[in-house]
Amino acid sequence: MIVIFAYLFVAIFAPLLAPYGEAQVFKKPFEPWGGEFFFGTDQIGRDVLSRLIFGARNTIGFALATTLLAFVIGGCLGLVAAINRSWLDQGLSRV
Repeated sequence: MIVIFAYLFVAIFAPLLAPYGEAQVFKKPFEPWGGEFFFGTDQIGRDVLSRLIFGARNTIGFALATTLLAFVIGGCLGLVAAINRSWLDQGLSRV
């Protein structure tokens, strides 16, 4: 549970926690980890730590959207199957 809350905290406060901007490019591609770049830089010269922190927002957003969509679709199909006891109920029970 602590990991989930820490991940949420990082996702919400990403602009304040990230040392550099999400797409800020430095002229140092493949820079190793060190004092200036904690996780180094990628092939274009972007800070990997900043990109990981900002990527948490996308991950949580997609996970939340798909969970809510599955909940709504499953709830609606469950209500239809409970109200209308027919072949639809039998079919949904086997899925």
